[in-house]
Amino acid sequence: MFDAMRQDLAARFDEEDVDFLIESQREQLAMHDTATYIDLGTETALAEAEYASKCATFMDWKFEQRTGDPTLLKDLLWGNWDSDRFLILEPGQQLGQATDESVMRAETPTPPPAT
Repeated sequence: MFDAMRQDLAARFDEEDVDFLIESQREQLAMHDTATYIDLGTETALAEAEYASKCATFMDWKFEQRTGDPTLLKDLLWGNWDSDRFLILEPGQQLGQATDESVMRAETPTPPPAT
């Protein structure tokens, strides 16, 4: 796998950069041992799960398949936003970090002091 990656990267980057990119990829892959496919009920789910399973086998990883619920994604894409499931930012607001279980909050930035 890394030989093919090295060959591909060598055509676009200096050798030192290629070494860095390959080592970075090795480090990232070493942190994982499982591929999970989440079936959202699409027409191509079976083929996609089979592909994910083959990739897991290639990587010598475990494979697991889970059934997911596409409702949140569908509502996001179709604009069915409610404040219980979505944080809606109004014009002029920005995303801020919350200190409670909500994790994020809408904030109105304070204008800088006049000079």
